[in-house]
Order: sequence, then C-alpha cells, then structure tokens
Amino acid sequence: MRQVLVLNRDIAAPPAAVWRVISEIDERPGRLRGVESVERLPGPDGAIVEGYRVGTAWRETRRMFGRTASEDLVVTSVDPGRSTTIEASAGSIHYVTAFHLAPAPFDGTTLTFEFSGDDRGPRRRASAFVLDIVGSVGRAATKRAMLRDLDDIAKAAEALGR
Repeated sequence: MRQVLVLNRDIAAPPAAVWRVISEIDERPGRLRGVESVERLPGPDGAIVEGYRVGTAWRETRRMFGRTASEDLVVTSVDPGRSTTIEASAGSIHYVTAFHLAPAPFDGTTLTFEFSGDDRGPRRRASAFVLDIVGSVGRAATKRAMLRDLDDIAKAAEALGR
C-alpha cells in the first residue's frame, strides 16, 4: 500500500537559490535542522559521484521522532533547477522523495515536496493492515518533519537569494 504526502511552499527566493539548497547535499547538516550528518557513498562502480546528478548517493543521519536514524539515499532523476527525485529503502519499505520547483511572481519559487512510501515485502497485506492502524499518527509526524524541512529550505534559499 503506497502512502503519499504532497506539500507546497512559496519561497521568496529565485529557483536557482532553492535548487542550490536542495542539491548541495554536503551542506544539509547546516541547513536542515533534522540532519545531523551526511556521508557520500560510492556508486555501483565503486567511485563517489561528485556534485549532484543521477547516481549521487549518500548516507544521511537525521534526528526524527526522538531518535537518530541513518538512511542511504540515491538521486534517481534530475532536471537541474526544476526537479529531482531521491530514493531510499529501509527493510521492505521503499521511499521516494521528489522536489519540483516552479517560478513564482516577484522572483520567487513555488516548491512542491512529495514523499511516498511503498511496502515491497512479501507480507504487504499484513503491513498494510498495520499502516492503516498507525498510519494517521505516522502521517502526521511525517508531515511535521516535511514542513520543518520546507521551512529550513526556504530560510536557507532566502538567505542565498539576497
């Protein structure tokens, strides 16, 4: 069962500034309150992908829900300055995060932040039942974390855009 959350935020900064905040992954610990550390990971060929493009991978350690957790993330699509998709897996759950940037009036940006999770394990039906029971609590907590990230992205982009 796929769970999806989509949030929009108008940011008083040009798309180029917002894109920098999203794509400069090494700067995430100083820009996003929930991120404690970032470690770049090698790609399938064993080399670390520099910059931000398809195949860029990193381990991100976050403080969420009162605990610290690390996830390995990989960029799976990039349209520079316009959109990107980042994917991760934890157990049988596959997560997809997408950012879409659109120019807004007065040199601003409308940022759409989409987050989804899909159980790909053999016990999907049991997991779906559990997700139905605890889904509203998890969904509310995930939405709070996404809103905090959007606030942090806006703050950093607006500082860069000055």
